[in-house]
Amino acid sequence: MLRTRSKISTLLTATGLALASSVALTTPAHAATECGSSYNVRYFATPGENTSVSIRLCVQIIDGLGYRKVDGIWRDGSGSLEIDKFDNFDIHLQLERNDAVYWGNNNIALDLTAEINGSESGSFSKTLGPSYSSTGGKLPSGKWTTDGFVNFDINNDGEGGNNWSLTGSPSIAR
Repeated sequence: MLRTRSKISTLLTATGLALASSVALTTPAHAATECGSSYNVRYFATPGENTSVSIRLCVQIIDGLGYRKVDGIWRDGSGSLEIDKFDNFDIHLQLERNDAVYWGNNNIALDLTAEINGSESGSFSKTLGPSYSSTGGKLPSGKWTTDGFVNFDINNDGEGGNNWSLTGSPSIAR
């Protein structure tokens, strides 16, 4: 009985180690990600019910290249309503080094207008990049972050476009 338990324990340990090593092998050798622990949350006074949007920014460094990542959710979008909530809803992201925009204006927009207008609720996750330096394609050392804002225009409010500044990601050193 003791010998059977020992064999089972050894088998389970070996299986666990095999699974752990296979997971470790599928992760990029030099990958790091930093995401904010809290989301940027805003309630928009849109036609019909007010729409809430939650957005979190992340920075990723994979094999020396920088990526911007954004994820989030929305509630009370249009879906079954006959009227659109937004004329425009774009998330603009930029990679920063030591709190300065890196390598010119690398601002990239993610347009979610159709998604929010087309569905009552949903989620999104998008990684954008990579960003290159002029020195061999790898990012120089420094503290890297993703920063951004949302450019939005609420349908039929008569105010035109507005910006919502987002809290950037925590920094990651390279």
